[in-house]
Amino acid sequence: MAQTSHGVGGVGYDAKKRTWPAEFNVFLALVILVVIFELIGRIFLGDSFLFNTRSDVGGIFNEARLQIIILQVSIVGIIAI
Repeated sequence: MAQTSHGVGGVGYDAKKRTWPAEFNVFLALVILVVIFELIGRIFLGDSFLFNTRSDVGGIFNEARLQIIILQVSIVGIIAI
């Protein structure tokens, strides 16, 4: 009998080698994007993308930007479904 294997060209996929769930890859990509935008904002604008730098507004994070980011990610998720 012929043996079946998953993969392209007879290369097998071993699920036991996966060390973390696939969702962690998405989370890691989002964190990397935030770091990139934070660095770009600090270098070119001298201002933070995510953190609140205004003294007249309380809180650590820029809540308006966070709400927009969450809304955009949720819309992309709905479109992807």
